Amino acid sequence: MADAQIRNGEQVEARQTLAVAEAELQSAKPEDFDQRTRLAGWISLSELYSNAYYDSEHQVHIDNDTHAKAALDQAIAILHSIQPEVQRAYFIRSIARQIREISGEADANKSLVEGAGWASEIQNLRERRRAYRHIAGDLFVYRDIPDARDVLRRDPDPAWRTDTLVGFTRYSEWGFRYAPFLKQLPGSIGAASMTLNQETGNPADTRPADDDFGTPLDYQSNFAPEQQPRQ
Repeated sequence: MADAQIRNGEQVEARQTLAVAEAELQSAKPEDFDQRTRLAGWISLSELYSNAYYDSEHQVHIDNDTHAKAALDQAIAILHSIQPEVQRAYFIRSIARQIREISGEADANKSLVEGAGWASEIQNLRERRRAYRHIAGDLFVYRDIPDARDVLRRDPDPAWRTDTLVGFTRYSEWGFRYAPFLKQLPGSIGAASMTLNQETGNPADTRPADDDFGTPLDYQSNFAPEQQPRQ
């Protein structure tokens, strides 16, 4: 309901709706929700609060994102309570995106680096490398090249690390954002290695369809009503 109110310009009503939802989530018992639902609830509240308190005319958050940050802090506290710690790695990328929106890239980067530490406990090699690749990729997007490199260096295989850097230049999802930053690396992997889509001239997406890591916690992925097909 709050999302619809925001889209309809009913900001005050949306804030009231979100306050009720926050109270219900705050008072919920541990057995009422699983970890993902609880985390998604707080991240969604953070997203919606940020929109509900945004003054589009003056392009400012009239509450300085106080409500959004408080909800985000709840999600971060829950994340740090999860045991075993390795399970936290699956949530960190989604939480880092909201941290970036509310607190900036520096705080988001710190959370991703912490997440890489949790990911190092993943026993399956393929899954662990997938985590490293995506966490490092997010750090590249956030312009934190040193930490991105350090994440990849957690894997002892230099060939895999090099292949991963080359792969960043080949993905249409990542290529444009990463290529400028890759030039700053010693022994830079240039655009000459990039596989291009012949129709668009953009980097071609060569990833497997299931090549992703992490659990989405955003409102759209968890709670938004499904769009009805047009008649």
